[in-house]
Amino acid sequence: MLARSFFSPLAAILKENKLIGLNYVDWKRNLNIVLIANGYNVLTEPYPEIDDNSTEEELEAKRQWRKTDQMTKCYILASMSNSRPAKQAAIRAIMNTRMAEVASVRDHMLKMISCFNEGDTLGVDINGQSQVDMVLETLTDSFRQFKLNYNMGMLNMTLPKLMKKLQAVEAITEPQSTVQLAQSSTLRLKSKGGKILEPLTMSVTPLKGSGRQGDSVKESMACAWGLEQEYGLL
Repeated sequence: MLARSFFSPLAAILKENKLIGLNYVDWKRNLNIVLIANGYNVLTEPYPEIDDNSTEEELEAKRQWRKTDQMTKCYILASMSNSRPAKQAAIRAIMNTRMAEVASVRDHMLKMISCFNEGDTLGVDINGQSQVDMVLETLTDSFRQFKLNYNMGMLNMTLPKLMKKLQAVEAITEPQSTVQLAQSSTLRLKSKGGKILEPLTMSVTPLKGSGRQGDSVKESMACAWGLEQEYGLL
């Protein structure tokens, strides 16, 4: 009886429009339509009281009430979406997201906020301060000093304010690819031999992770000093 009723054409309405939390009003309306169409009146009265003096009509009303109650429960359970896997997927997305080295902090923050919003829609309850803490853990090492200052100062920010602060830090700490040691000049240089030479420019690329950036700059400056002597600028 249950299988025939539930897989009726009208019951397909519930199968295609399962309860996912935000569509409760529409889902309840569809549920009432299916129940009434299949002869199960919507229960609006309490369970009928039965005793030893109850008539056969009252006993039949009790049986009908219980049957309707059981069928309603079956329809409800069968038309509810299993949201637990969706919640778990949303939590995994939040926990596994990390800021890429080449990404801007703004794009990363927008991605994290989107993950939080999706989780909130599915019932994943994460308070604002915990969201900020989770975002800080996803940042690259270039924000290490900011994270230290944030934790030591026991600061409290919203996600939009945090994004604004991180963008300011990103603008300040953005690495410079080259260091200019000399600028182009409109003056034409002349060597000791009298040959006209083009203006001299030079740049040095810092050696990342080598710890010899200062030495590289000193060596280049020494080189430039020698060339200036050669060109007769000193």
